[in-house]
Amino acid sequence: MVWLNSENNENINSAFGTDFLPAQGGTGSEPCQILLGALIFKLKTMKLSEINWESLQAPFIPRWRVQSVKDGNAICVPYIDARAVHERLDEVLTPANWQNNYQADLGVSTIGILIDNDWVFKSDVGTDSKVEAIKGKASDAFKRAAVIWGIGRNLYSIQVRVLASKDGKHAYTAEGQMLITGDQLSNYLNGMTEGRMLISQLWKQNPGLHEDQRFRDAMNILKEVVK
Repeated sequence: MVWLNSENNENINSAFGTDFLPAQGGTGSEPCQILLGALIFKLKTMKLSEINWESLQAPFIPRWRVQSVKDGNAICVPYIDARAVHERLDEVLTPANWQNNYQADLGVSTIGILIDNDWVFKSDVGTDSKVEAIKGKASDAFKRAAVIWGIGRNLYSIQVRVLASKDGKHAYTAEGQMLITGDQLSNYLNGMTEGRMLISQLWKQNPGLHEDQRFRDAMNILKEVVK
């Protein structure tokens, strides 16, 4: 129970909008029970002009995984996990201003964003996953729906990377170090410049010269130049 008078009403209307509470009639204060739900319903939601679209759609630093290995080459592809998208939406919009709905029978994920008191929805369908099929498809659908909102779209402009693979399973650095974990692979590839990529490919494409000291010296000089 909250006691309201005309002065209190003006303060509340100033904070939540001019029509939040009507003017009180009479000369004395009147009791008014305000439910928490009503307060939440009347709180201002994000306006289109208030959404920081630049932050919402900011490029992600990708993680990397080995997609396949063939003929001694590890094909590495960039990706982000669903948790990174969750965090981006929470950080920019706050948890109250977005929602996600997944239709398991169709494999369709829908992300809604509250804009000017209205929910705007965008959807996409996921693809089957070889690992944890149900969870993987739901995660893929969610990330694809996020891309329609511009979240994580930069990953489509990042080319796959090719590293050597000695065991037919893992990727290896140009120096021959096995990259066992996803963190090791991601840190290595994210720190690799285009020049370092070319050096890695040059080393990989000339296995017959690996024991040639002149070739090794030349490679070391190139590494110093493109640091």
